[in-house]
Amino acid sequence: MHPLGALMSCWPLQTRPFLIATPGVYRKYRLRLQTPTRTQLAEIELLGPRPEKP
Repeated sequence: MHPLGALMSCWPLQTRPFLIATPGVYRKYRLRLQTPTRTQLAEIELLGPRPEKP
């Protein structure tokens, strides 16, 4: 089971943020799902960098 498997089932119909391992500007982006589960994806929103703390 995925390490977050227990948490994943409690996220239906909600927005869930993920950090990108190597942030940068790319011509294309690829989403890779690494667990063989039934998944529904309604929308992907790519956001800019987090604001720096003062």
